[in-house]
Amino acid sequence: MKKLVIVLIVLVITYLLVCLWVYFFQQRFIFQPQKGSQPPPDDLNIKEQWITTADGQKLHAWWMPVDTNAFTVLFFHGNAGNISRSDKRMRMYRNMGFNVLAVDYRGYGISTGEIKKEEDIYEDARAAYEFLIKNNGVNEEKIIIWGWSLGGAVAVNLAQNKKCHALVMESTFFNLEEVAKKTFWFLPNQLLLRYHFMSSEKLTNIKVPILFLHSKQDETLQYSYGIQLFEKFNGKKKFIEISGDHNHGIFDSQEKFIPEALPFLMNETQK
Repeated sequence: MKKLVIVLIVLVITYLLVCLWVYFFQQRFIFQPQKGSQPPPDDLNIKEQWITTADGQKLHAWWMPVDTNAFTVLFFHGNAGNISRSDKRMRMYRNMGFNVLAVDYRGYGISTGEIKKEEDIYEDARAAYEFLIKNNGVNEEKIIIWGWSLGGAVAVNLAQNKKCHALVMESTFFNLEEVAKKTFWFLPNQLLLRYHFMSSEKLTNIKVPILFLHSKQDETLQYSYGIQLFEKFNGKKKFIEISGDHNHGIFDSQEKFIPEALPFLMNETQK
């Protein structure tokens, strides 16, 4: 009996230590920035720009203008990597006829600072949006806010009550609590999470059309999250099922995806 009590005490202590570790160090597995930067491809006419946030951080960005100059994508990437890994995506946007501003959050690439709280990444997004309008001269109603993976949560937060042209939520999640439940089902996530990214609750504040993209083969963020988001939104919307894994699905599906997406995103009635 005594041995059993000791084993139970050890298990309880271990569980509590795991909980404490998750609470204090969750930033490390939510945000996985890749440091450093590679120069943009020479053939894409990309200009490197610097964006100053309200709290003084310097964000590194790639600005790619195109000849058509119809709409401009403001792109927010996922929780890992940095914009210097975005050459495929920039080429895709060029093929779609979009200008693009892709920005690295604080602590990513060669951007200064680090994300210490959820509001930090939202501040980075606001700074990029204002920079795009004030510095690059883009009309707010010509902006397509586009977020992939974690960037989807950043994008929907930014798009609330904005007069932008459209929002794209690519391979993203309903909210972080849902993801945590699937991954850390054995932990009291509601008590432990310090980052929530409640995209599901913010959809009611979106006044522009939303394009949802997700793959059934997504091994990182399950397909049902995309469906949940789509069903939650009551405004003008379209869901396109892409194919392939989380990181490459959008590129593997270009032949199908682009012809379906462009009419929705460029519809004159949405201006």
